[in-house]
Amino acid sequence: MNTANQSEEKIEALLLDLIAPIRYSDDTLLHFEIDTRAVADPVWENFVNALTPKEVAEWRDWPKIESMLSAIVGQALLNQTDSADTSGADNESEQTISEGAAQSPAAWLDRLLNKMRDIDHRALEILALYVEGYADRDISEQLETGLRCIKQITRDMQLTWKGEASRT
Repeated sequence: MNTANQSEEKIEALLLDLIAPIRYSDDTLLHFEIDTRAVADPVWENFVNALTPKEVAEWRDWPKIESMLSAIVGQALLNQTDSADTSGADNESEQTISEGAAQSPAAWLDRLLNKMRDIDHRALEILALYVEGYADRDISEQLETGLRCIKQITRDMQLTWKGEASRT
């Protein structure tokens, strides 16, 4: 496995670890206040402690990791091959979440949640499933939600990610 793939896998794992406590908590819907610092700080600490010395030298600062996390989210949302029409969503992994760099993993997570909060209570779960490699049909079955609904939520997430207007 090449180094780029290993790096991407580590960043994907970091993203999934950051959203896991929110994703799997039945009491934590996106419209409730979430203490992102309490969620993100331990995950970040575990991530940093697991880095090899070479990775520590390469990834010593948060802005690089932030950029990589944002790229993973962009790829997951913008590169859906069986998603409904994504015209207006090019295949670049846009990093709109990094408008003015977040100063910490908690701030980045807070921005992500704010972007997903108004779309749908399932948006974060759908994003996580995309990052895990699921397709729309699989997500529809897993969430017991109609395929058209999943595609609409995905379109809304794509538009929100790109900074365009959300649902009308």
